[in-house]
Amino acid sequence: ASQGTSTNTVTSTLSVTIGEAAQGGGQYRCTATNEEGTDVSGPAVLSVLPKIISPPMSVAIAARTTVELECTAAGYPTVDVVWTDPQGSVAAAKSTSREGNQVTSIVSIANNEGADGGGNYTCTPRNSESTGASSHAAVKGNVT
Repeated sequence: ASQGTSTNTVTSTLSVTIGEAAQGGGQYRCTATNEEGTDVSGPAVLSVLPKIISPPMSVAIAARTTVELECTAAGYPTVDVVWTDPQGSVAAAKSTSREGNQVTSIVSIANNEGADGGGNYTCTPRNSESTGASSHAAVKGNVT
């Protein structure tokens, strides 16, 4: 005669609320414990699509001055911000800072001759999962 095996199944649900700054995105694991011991599952990744949470503001730039545009985005996995200038070329960020699942990127725009620097600058958030919706800031150059 063979002995039967008794199996008890427990189902548990985890609900995660994703905040404005993509809190909640990350890796989760399930830990199960009984009288036989403890077992931990492999990671389950909760991805949060990149999103701008503080868009750049339009500004006016006077001749021979510099302005900065700031864009804050969030998401998981790690989000990067890509800036493009009015000609569609990638504009290098002056600085980038991270806090949790947020990134803040600043681009510096110079109006050296009084006629350049103007146009629409675009902030686009992206991560390994997706590219988020862009936001535009108009920079009005040659202001006296």
